[in-house]
Amino acid sequence: MQLDFLFDVESVERETVQGDAAGVVLHFTSGEFSAEVWTDAEGMAELAQAIIDARPKAERNPSTWQPQPVAIYGLTIRPRIELSGVEIFPPGRDGGEYIPYWSIVLSDVDGSQLHMALSEETALRVAALGVRELGRDGFPQ
Repeated sequence: MQLDFLFDVESVERETVQGDAAGVVLHFTSGEFSAEVWTDAEGMAELAQAIIDARPKAERNPSTWQPQPVAIYGLTIRPRIELSGVEIFPPGRDGGEYIPYWSIVLSDVDGSQLHMALSEETALRVAALGVRELGRDGFPQ
């Protein structure tokens, strides 16, 4: 069943899948909400490269956007997708309106999507978690 989730991300962590050296799970959290993205080295490299490629297009604004944590008291939702597609939209203008956050859309093979709003710091953390799959020691200057 195709599901779409939209939420602000407060933090992201990377975990290696036990018994699968190539398997990676990214945990995106916001308040009481958490989503898992299962992928491999190739998917991590694609995600990191997409963020790195979008970085020069990001419009910086003096206001610092902060995520709003999700509060779903008494209800536990933990979507899990297997990464099959990545779309990255850096902060900038969309039809005249300034969007102050990074928008990352991760898709599953069944069409489910996680639409996530991230701060600059969190977007760069996601990229940093995938940099080693790109065969680099750090971000390009």
